[in-house]
Amino acid sequence: MKRLSSLDVLRGIDEQAEPSNSHEGRGLYKRIGHENKQNIADAQEKINTYKSEAESSTERFKKEMEQYQTDIEKYKTGQLSTEPVKPQAPALDKPPQVSEAVEIPDDLSGHIDFLHPWGGVWLNPAVLLLMFFGLVIAGIVTLRSQDIG
Repeated sequence: MKRLSSLDVLRGIDEQAEPSNSHEGRGLYKRIGHENKQNIADAQEKINTYKSEAESSTERFKKEMEQYQTDIEKYKTGQLSTEPVKPQAPALDKPPQVSEAVEIPDDLSGHIDFLHPWGGVWLNPAVLLLMFFGLVIAGIVTLRSQDIG
């Protein structure tokens, strides 16, 4: 019954969940764990990019300051006719935004806890049909036995 319900499972691949396009056979817990790991990896990448951009702008400022120092010396000795302009220190950009952690929802009514390992796509409907026809036949036999007596 649980396999036919099309509800998502809580645990996932180890319970033979059907791999869907969006969840790749992961249950709710493993899917949330995967999304949180992806958020952490994205945050690390954003932080590394932010750091490298800050380091490159700092290096560029150091080179501009060294050139400025050289130009000041040349200006003082008269080798330059105009006074050099002091470079501005680079301002830091806004820090990268980190995604919030994905939490397990409070309402788990759209999920099932486990799938029985004996079930299957064809076995489950066959057992249900067998049970249905057994109930119908038992009902017919019971009604016939009451008519005979």
